[in-house]
Amino acid sequence: MLRISENVTIFAIGFTIAYQNMKWIRNALKGVSLTAAMFVFQACYGTMQDEFAYTEPVSFRVISDDGQPIPDVAIEVQPQESLGESTYDWEYLGSTDSMGLNCCRFRDFGMPNKFRFTDRDSVYAVKDTVINNYAGNDTIEIVLSKQA
Repeated sequence: MLRISENVTIFAIGFTIAYQNMKWIRNALKGVSLTAAMFVFQACYGTMQDEFAYTEPVSFRVISDDGQPIPDVAIEVQPQESLGESTYDWEYLGSTDSMGLNCCRFRDFGMPNKFRFTDRDSVYAVKDTVINNYAGNDTIEIVLSKQA
């Protein structure tokens, strides 16, 4: 190391230590800034919600009057408020398979739910039914009648 004077060497060592401290402070400020940005994002947009946080499993078996399974029956749900009135739209849950079965999940709003069963070929009458309480592992059997 080239020494011009002792004062210059001490200044160089002091500058190196000060630079290291500034680097640490700069990294701390970066972390605080990132945390603040994430806090503002969460405050404005909320946290990510689990897709199945407020959903309930339900299984249906749709059959005809004579006990035969009906494939391709569209199932929709609509939460009911008071006196059978609802301001909610119908939500499509899926259709039945070749055995007339459908296992799906729907959002439970803590009120009775009206389910609508519509045959794709319009051979059977549309059926609306309200289901209040059920166990998640039960299969609900729905009987559709032919249109008159």
